[in-house]
Amino acid sequence: MSFQSFFSFFRTSDAINRLERQGLQLRREVAGSTAGIRRTEQARQEGTASVSNDEFRRDPVLPFVLLLHPEQRPELNASGLLDPARPLFVVQDRAFCLGPALLARVVADYDLRGDVAQTHVATPRATAYLAAALAANPRVGRIIAFGAGRRCKQYRAFLKRLGVRNTCVLAQSWSEAHDTPLIGTKLSLSTEKVLLQKQLP
Repeated sequence: MSFQSFFSFFRTSDAINRLERQGLQLRREVAGSTAGIRRTEQARQEGTASVSNDEFRRDPVLPFVLLLHPEQRPELNASGLLDPARPLFVVQDRAFCLGPALLARVVADYDLRGDVAQTHVATPRATAYLAAALAANPRVGRIIAFGAGRRCKQYRAFLKRLGVRNTCVLAQSWSEAHDTPLIGTKLSLSTEKVLLQKQLP
């Protein structure tokens, strides 16, 4: 079992350099090799990738995600790389990254434009990953995350520490706010919990 990390806003090369300075080795698959294809396909199917406790690897499907062995976590905690005050990495269950990564791909492939409304904040880490996945797309405006409730200030502070600039977190629920001018009424794409507002020309 691997735990997953992603680097906030999201200089993956810097994150890799820091891990290598910790004595970990990046597993580099040889393009087209049978072993590499087999491991990549296994990772795609199982959502994990086998790594030893002295190495790490890129996720074969999810951008910004690095796969590490669970035994590495205490050492990373001690190094300060997971310091909540100034985190370089955020530990995140891979399952929470799949939806945002898929949405970002669909938005890019279909040339959709506008703001993204996340109708419920499951975790601020998932919202941060969604923001990272969409940040490189110049056609996407803000991510507007609803339903933070009493934790709204806490979630905003967390995203600010990560350097997230393209996200607005709101306390009210989607059902209370979806008719406000902030969102408008033209919705063009839906996933389980995320809606994309497409701007009209």
